[in-house]
Amino acid sequence: MTIPIAGPRHAVARLRSPDSGLAGLIVRFALVGGLGTTVYLLTTTVAADVVGLPFQAALAVGFLTALSFNFVAHRRFVWVKPEGYVLPTHRQAGRFLLVALAQYGATAVATLLLPSALEMPTEAVYLTMVALLSAVNFLVLRHRVFHAADTPAAEAATASGREPRLRVPASRGASPRNTDDRNVSDFLTNSGAFD
Repeated sequence: MTIPIAGPRHAVARLRSPDSGLAGLIVRFALVGGLGTTVYLLTTTVAADVVGLPFQAALAVGFLTALSFNFVAHRRFVWVKPEGYVLPTHRQAGRFLLVALAQYGATAVATLLLPSALEMPTEAVYLTMVALLSAVNFLVLRHRVFHAADTPAAEAATASGREPRLRVPASRGASPRNTDDRNVSDFLTNSGAFD
């Protein structure tokens, strides 16, 4: 009896599938986090040691590169929504940037104030913040940045009269990757919004 061996493409497709559930979501989140860290470290190191930028400039280049990588990877791999997103891409990017800046600020303040107050090494505070903020980021990204168009939160926002959101379904030939990048007139024409 031969057991078929699934290739990397099959593994990625299965991992991206909504059928992978919460476990798949956590694995994807951790993978992107690890890859984002690698991008940050490599970009900063190459910019400083190979290109010859001052370290602070290389750090900024590394941070911006990793931030861009993380946004795209989270949107296209971690939080894939076949039904589309509530927020358009530019609003997701703005919220993602705010989350990143809040994380940076919280970590900076915690590593400045808590080591002496708790009599702990700075590195221990830093690692605790990384773990804590990873869990917080998972929840914030899931429910406030990359949330699906048909979530209860989206329905409640619409029902309460808050800012109406353009919901672009992934049906009618649209791929999950570009549902909110499509032309609005195409959406109105093809969605049946005026049927």
